Amino acid sequence: MKHIIITSFSVLVFTVAVAALALPIKTKTLVLDSPAFQSSSGTLAAVQSYVYLSPDMSSFKDKVKGFLTDLQVGDNLERNTDTACERMKLFATLGTPEQKVKLSIQGCNDAKPELPRTDHNGIAISDSVNLGTCSFASSGSSTLTLKASGEDDAPATVYFSPPHGLGVISDIDDTIKITNVTDHDKMAQNTLYKDPLPVPGMPELYKSLAQSLTTETIPPQFLYVSGSPMQLQPFLSSFLNSTYPASKGPIFLQTFSIFDLPKIFESLGSGADAEKIEYKVSQITRIQKMYPQKSFLAIGDSGEMDPEVYGEVYRRFGKDFIRCIWIRKVLDAKNNPARFVAAFKGVPTEKTRVYEDEDIESLEGINVAGSQC
Repeated sequence: MKHIIITSFSVLVFTVAVAALALPIKTKTLVLDSPAFQSSSGTLAAVQSYVYLSPDMSSFKDKVKGFLTDLQVGDNLERNTDTACERMKLFATLGTPEQKVKLSIQGCNDAKPELPRTDHNGIAISDSVNLGTCSFASSGSSTLTLKASGEDDAPATVYFSPPHGLGVISDIDDTIKITNVTDHDKMAQNTLYKDPLPVPGMPELYKSLAQSLTTETIPPQFLYVSGSPMQLQPFLSSFLNSTYPASKGPIFLQTFSIFDLPKIFESLGSGADAEKIEYKVSQITRIQKMYPQKSFLAIGDSGEMDPEVYGEVYRRFGKDFIRCIWIRKVLDAKNNPARFVAAFKGVPTEKTRVYEDEDIESLEGINVAGSQC
C-alpha cells in the first residue's frame, strides 16, 4: 500500500517515544558541526545544539524487528533492525526547554562561549558565538573541536573559513546521496536501514572541487543545506565523513520534535513547496551574512525545490555571492524546460547548468574559479 512504511514508522516512533520516556532517563546535549567566520569582533561561529531527554531504547529492539518483519525488508533482519534502532533513536527523544548550554572549545583562548536558552523543542541556536582568539591561522588548520561542557559524547567540528575565497553550498538528498525523495517508500527505506550510497561520480567531483576552488592557498568552504530533520545529523555527518572526506563541512538541518513526524515523513501537501523554498532561502541568507565576500557554487537537484531556491538567492544577492548554479536532473522529477525558465528568471543563462548523471565526470573540467559555469 502506498506510503505504508512512512505511516507505520511514524506510529511506531511516536509509540516508542511516549513509552520510553516513562523509563529512567537523563538529559543529554548534542552539538552540531558549525561554520566559523571572521568579524570585527573576532572569530564567531554559528552553533546549534539540542538538549533532550534520552530514554533507554534497548528494550524496544523486538518491536522494531517486528515492524521490519511485517514490512518484509529483506534477508538481513538483524542488521536492518540494529541500523533502524540507531538511526531512529533521536526521533524518540524529547527536547527540554529553557536549558542553558555552556560550550567547551579546544584551540581558542579566553573563550567562554554560551548559547541562549533552548526553545520549546530543546533547540538553541546562535550565529554569533564568540570563540575568542583561535589558533586557526597559526596552526594552518581550518577545524577545531567544540562540545557541550561536561558531556562525554564525541565533539562537534568547527569549520573556519576566512571572509574571502570560494565555497560550495550543496544539497544532500539526491544531490550527493541517493535518497529517492520522489518515491516516499524508497525514501523511508533509504533513511531507516539501507546503507547510504553516493550519487555515482559525486565524491570524485567534490574532491576535485576541493582542489580547483582553492584560491591563494585558501580551500573552499563546503556548506550543506538540507531539508532533512536535525535528528538525522549523526547519520548524515557520518556519511559525509566516510564518503566525502575531502569536502567535509557543517550541515544546516530543519528542527522538528516527535510531534512533527507527519511533516518529516509525509508530504506537507498544499503550501509545501513555498515552505521548502522559504526554509532553504533563510538558511542560505544566514550563510551570506557569515561570508558576504565569498563567492559560492550552488549545487542541488530537481527532485525538490533547489532550482527555485538558488534562483531566488541569486536574485537577492547577485553574481558576487552565487557564482554558478548546478542542478542534477532527477528521474521522475519535474524536469520540463518551463520549470527551469521560471526558476532561473533573472539569472543569466551562462550561470546555470542542469546536468544528467552521465555529465558528472565532465563537470570536473569546468573552471569555476575562472568564472566558468
